[in-house]
Amino acid sequence: MVAGYTTRGDALVFGEPRVWSQHPMLDPGSPPVGTYDLAPDGKRFAVDPKPITHLTILLNFFDELRRRVPASNK
Repeated sequence: MVAGYTTRGDALVFGEPRVWSQHPMLDPGSPPVGTYDLAPDGKRFAVDPKPITHLTILLNFFDELRRRVPASNK
């Protein structure tokens, strides 16, 4: 399924979901797909069949960014 969206201020407003493809990407009886990404035109996608084996969670991103790249006082 896919849905369009617009923004209103700081909010996302989603349109009605619709079928993106008549062909299933995932077979319930098969191993899970690793990762996939949809092309900007919405007509193609790439699949990496390797399952995800780790997850990186980044906390305090902006604090770390400020530490590494101090703001200049202009």
